[in-house]
Amino acid sequence: NINLIKTLDQEVYNKLIYRFHWQMGYNEKDIINNIFPDLDISTREEESHFNNKLFNCSLIISTTNFTTMLQTLILNIPTMLLWNPEDFQIRKMNKKYYDALYDAGILYYIPELCAEKINLIYKNPMEWWESNDIQAARNYFCNNMCRTTDNISSKLAQEINDMRKN
Repeated sequence: NINLIKTLDQEVYNKLIYRFHWQMGYNEKDIINNIFPDLDISTREEESHFNNKLFNCSLIISTTNFTTMLQTLILNIPTMLLWNPEDFQIRKMNKKYYDALYDAGILYYIPELCAEKINLIYKNPMEWWESNDIQAARNYFCNNMCRTTDNISSKLAQEINDMRKN
């Protein structure tokens, strides 16, 4: 994350809000704050729900394979993902869905490359996000990894019945 922030253009950096997951006792906030004293930092301890920040951002950069990235992808909010693949192992059966995000330029494993893309698109991330390739990868991922439905009880019953057959 430090290399990502260091590689961002100053104009992008000035608009960045760095949102921590939970503080895990490793002084993460202090470390980031010492390196980037003027960075706008948000924590779950200070503001448990990030909805206000989420809906006022033009681009989400998620550095974990946790719920946030699933929520932003489902909501179709411009999202870039960055993480070390050693830290977030993907099951073989799901790798193709993450590969689609990687191939489209949504998922990155190298902070500097992610920052370069952010620097290119930050003035109008929606234009990038609404492109056919990005939306195709997002839809492919969401349809297989975080599907939504208006009829959850019927869909759940169908899934359970399908599992019983196998």
